[in-house]
Amino acid sequence: MVGGQVLDIDGEARQLNLEELEKVHENKTGALLRFSIESGAVLANATEEERKILVEFAHHIGLAFQIQDDILDIEGTSEQLGKTAGKDIASKKSTYPALLTLEGAKRKLREHYEIAIASLEKLNGDITLLKELAQYIVLRNK
Repeated sequence: MVGGQVLDIDGEARQLNLEELEKVHENKTGALLRFSIESGAVLANATEEERKILVEFAHHIGLAFQIQDDILDIEGTSEQLGKTAGKDIASKKSTYPALLTLEGAKRKLREHYEIAIASLEKLNGDITLLKELAQYIVLRNK
């Protein structure tokens, strides 16, 4: 996570490309989600294959979380978000909508969500809660 923060601070001085932006978010929000999901898998005695699948799920849902955050910065209100809406644009921060357009960011969000869900479909057992987590992440409005 510290590495992700360093990359994020470095990116404040310039416009990041998509690969760099994803690297930042993989190592910040993505790392938190990945740890939470993988540690749950470890505690549940998941097999190595199940853990790999869950890490893949976490990777994509972590990126989806950040893409939705960037979209909400444009489409949400300050009251709704509990923070200043439009702050990313005002500060010329590298975001998914800035790199891909708002519609492109929405397509990328859907892509990561679909890959995350497809990952879960490889698992045996009840995946309802993880599907609900993924759905919450992409549909949240704050």
